[in-house]
Amino acid sequence: MFSPRRQLWLWLSEALGLLLLLLSVHLAQALTVATGATTAFNAGNALDIAAYCNGADALDDTACMTTWIGAAEAQGKHLYASAGTYYYTDGIAVFPGFHLQCASPAATIFKALSLTANDLFVLLPNFVDEGASPWTDMLVENCGFDLTCVTSNFTSVIAFGGGVQRMANVTVRGNHVWDSTLRGTMLTSSTSQRQYIVVTVADNVLVEDNVLSEGGRIKVGRPGNTFTIRRNRIYSVNDNGITVVDTAGGTTTNILIENNEIVNPIRSGIFFGADGQTEGDSSMVLSDVVVRYNKVRGTYITNCITGVLPNNATRISITDNVCHKTGAYVASTFPGGIGLNRNNTGVTPVTNLTIARNSVTSDVPNALNALAGIFLAGPSTAACIVNNHVSNTATAIYIRDTALNTIAMCNDIGTGIVRLNTGGTVNAAGDPTTCFVPTFN
Repeated sequence: MFSPRRQLWLWLSEALGLLLLLLSVHLAQALTVATGATTAFNAGNALDIAAYCNGADALDDTACMTTWIGAAEAQGKHLYASAGTYYYTDGIAVFPGFHLQCASPAATIFKALSLTANDLFVLLPNFVDEGASPWTDMLVENCGFDLTCVTSNFTSVIAFGGGVQRMANVTVRGNHVWDSTLRGTMLTSSTSQRQYIVVTVADNVLVEDNVLSEGGRIKVGRPGNTFTIRRNRIYSVNDNGITVVDTAGGTTTNILIENNEIVNPIRSGIFFGADGQTEGDSSMVLSDVVVRYNKVRGTYITNCITGVLPNNATRISITDNVCHKTGAYVASTFPGGIGLNRNNTGVTPVTNLTIARNSVTSDVPNALNALAGIFLAGPSTAACIVNNHVSNTATAIYIRDTALNTIAMCNDIGTGIVRLNTGGTVNAAGDPTTCFVPTFN
């Protein structure tokens, strides 16, 4: 049973959340949810790998898989992978319109045969001639991948991305990626990172229902628009679990990250915005971002959720997430719960920012106190920090820089404090109906 104080806080959170939803919708510009591939898999127009490769032996199948994929491109067909284990030693170029469906992640396994095997299915400008038309309509679903202690840095199994022209309409769904030689652990060196699913320079990307373990993450953007990343489970991640980032002066908009579970990321569970504080110039734009209903647990040394907001940032909603830090503070790191910083050109105030109904906890007292349970840096105007639960950290909420008319109310912070640097104001009795609440197309 919850304590009476906790029960009261939960009731107030629900009531104010409903009030925000009912009365603030008029403030929101609708966020577009990604739909991914434009055509569904067509089993009646697919080539089965079984006609090209023997999934019952332990021989290298790289050559026969290359033939299989080439035949599908030449004949305008999709690809089906029957049950079996198919070994590879090198990356294989795929083609625009590539659609791959496997029997199931447990039955159909693509297994690395070399410690230096890097990407598997690849459509990138440095791998394939880009051609005159944009690459579009890509699908990979229900496949299993076993990396068997591959040591190459930034190893992936799915590596798609545009170049001069953006790729569009990509779905990666229902795949399992693991390493049978590292079960439950991972390579921790910064030179042995894994990016299992990478889709860059792309629009309308849907990544859902995948299970990743033993080091690999999901990375999209650099730049792109309309990303939906949902219901993925990611265990033991070398670096960040889910990364949606941009560089230079790009525009990234329509990001939905929801209902993911991330356990034991080395750095952040979720990372969005500029790809580091030194990335991006003053023209970079980030807008219409929703991060909600995610669960992050582990000893992460950065944040549960990290945002590096560029010079132009608006309509950002971080709500209903559960952040649980299990380890103690590590010297020379700056961990927090939800941490929003600015890149080096970020001087324009962030607008329409809501951080609400999140739970931020740590097992070890003050393990998050290098920053705070909720940390907001850089200028902002009328941000809303409401109905959050922050426990076991002395600095529950830290508003570091000029934050005008920030609404901070109904936060359950126990014995923690709200720290406010000069140049800002906090309204503890503000009007929550002015807070940003997203709507969706």
